[in-house]
Amino acid sequence: MADARPKLPELAVNRPFMSAFLAEDPPCLALGMVEEGENRCALLALRLDRALPQQVSAVGFSFGHALFGSGTWEVVHFAFAFYGFATYNVLVNPSDPVAQTVLVYRRTRSS
Repeated sequence: MADARPKLPELAVNRPFMSAFLAEDPPCLALGMVEEGENRCALLALRLDRALPQQVSAVGFSFGHALFGSGTWEVVHFAFAFYGFATYNVLVNPSDPVAQTVLVYRRTRSS
């Protein structure tokens, strides 16, 4: 009997990106892009400082974001709330070229 589950596409990970991400002390966040075939998508990779219990990962998490600032500064805030476990807050400088690439990326399709 054939497996009825759809086969997931293979994803290639940039080795220097992943090495740099894993070299950082957790908790940390990495911003990047993922390509699968002709599709390009933004990537937010969160590395926690402790393992998620199975009962926490089973129910998912709440994700929020906001832009804070004034006439002289701005920052992007991301919040990852794992129900009954922990909340991780991340601040990203939107002036950073990598952040601009990931956060401003828009997928365009030709008609």
